[in-house]
Amino acid sequence: MAADLYDAPGGERPGSTLAEYADAGADVLLLWYSLIGAAAKSLTAALDSFKRGAEVADLGDLLLGQKAFESLMGYRDYEQRATRYE
Repeated sequence: MAADLYDAPGGERPGSTLAEYADAGADVLLLWYSLIGAAAKSLTAALDSFKRGAEVADLGDLLLGQKAFESLMGYRDYEQRATRYE
């Protein structure tokens, strides 16, 4: 890993590991950069692919399918609730 990946002493790893937080009693831990950093890396890779002329179908593992995304977001449940108000 790059030496400046994390804003922590040495920069090579976060200040604490998930196991260390769990040992300290944490039940839920939201490290904002972990998810945003992963999303930004995938987004950058997808945009670079588009710059090279790739189509959406060419993105492979960089793209979560629409149905899988909607399932994660609970979209089907939302649609079912919304039909009550039509």
